[in-house]
Amino acid sequence: MGCTVVSLVPFAIPNIHKPGLVPAYFNIPSAEKAPVFFPVADGARGQYLVDQDKWISITVPAETISKALVFDYIMEQICVVPNDAEPAIFWVPGEYKDVAAIEKQFPGQIDKAKARQREWFLRLVQIADDDFKRTGQSRSVTDLQRYAARELGLTREWITNDPGMITRCKSCYSLVSTEAAVCFACKAVLNAEKYAQFKYAS
Repeated sequence: MGCTVVSLVPFAIPNIHKPGLVPAYFNIPSAEKAPVFFPVADGARGQYLVDQDKWISITVPAETISKALVFDYIMEQICVVPNDAEPAIFWVPGEYKDVAAIEKQFPGQIDKAKARQREWFLRLVQIADDDFKRTGQSRSVTDLQRYAARELGLTREWITNDPGMITRCKSCYSLVSTEAAVCFACKAVLNAEKYAQFKYAS
């Protein structure tokens, strides 16, 4: 039986890489306009049998893959408090394609996910407020924190009012600064020349 990853995250989550797994890459679309129901089927991985000198294929259950997709993405984010303040993404067993079906089988899951995401956005904004108060520079605030403030309908001095300073990532369409080298949401390189000037952790 397959599973469904439900995302209410308002930007795309592309190129999730699971080395050794087939398929190895997963792309979850943006839920900016509507919840995303991402189907996950069983996968496979290779295992080498030393005594038989051969490779065999081992099934990786959809449940295992779904857990990894959700858990790993959440734990990669800043300001996360598991089960309290985190991106609105979760998985359920079975295949679902609409909110009504999810609500019927898993009452309250979507509302709880929205509440956790709102708390995450609030924490992001709080940290941005603290950093801006300390430095007095908007460059200390990340695009993700600006996005969170906009999603919450908040106004802050560190959110630029100059529309010329904001653009959309051509990969995932998230709002990003025109000065950004890398998209905060999908990690696409937006400015190759600027990107080459920095060293990033692998």
